[in-house]
Amino acid sequence: MDILCCALALLGSVVGAGFASGREIVRFFAAHGAMGFVAVAFSLAALAALFLCLAERLSAAGLPGLCASRFGARVGGVCTALFFLLSAVTGGAMLAACAELSALVWPIRPAYAAGFFITLPLAVWLAARGARGLAAVGGALCALTPVLLVRLLC
Repeated sequence: MDILCCALALLGSVVGAGFASGREIVRFFAAHGAMGFVAVAFSLAALAALFLCLAERLSAAGLPGLCASRFGARVGGVCTALFFLLSAVTGGAMLAACAELSALVWPIRPAYAAGFFITLPLAVWLAARGARGLAAVGGALCALTPVLLVRLLC
C-alpha cells in the first residue's frame, strides 16, 4: 500500500506540474518530430526507474531522513527546509491558479474569492494527510484524465 501511495503522490506531482506547463511539454516532445513517441517512452522509463529508486529510499526514512542520509545532518536539514519553502511557494501559486480557474468557470461575481476559500481548506486538509493526501490527488487525476481527454477530443 505504501508503494501505491508513493506512486500516486508522484503521479499527482508530475501530472499537476504538467497541467501547469503542458504547452511547454508538448513543444518539447513535438520538437522531436516522428521520434517524439520514442522520446516520451524513454521519459516514462526514466521516470519509472527514478520512482522505484525513490520509493525504496523514501519508504524507510521519509524526505528528511533521505536528505540527511544523502547529504549529512546539516546539509540535509537545509535541503529539507528548502524543499518545504519550495512546496509552500508552489502551493500558493497553485491556490491562486485555482482561484483564477474558478473565476473563469463559475458565472458568479465572487467566483475568484469562492474558488480561493473553497480550495484553501481542502488543500490544508490534504496537506495534513501528507503523502496520502497527495496520493488522493494523484488518484483523482488518474480517474479524471481519461474523461477530460475524451471531452477534449469531442
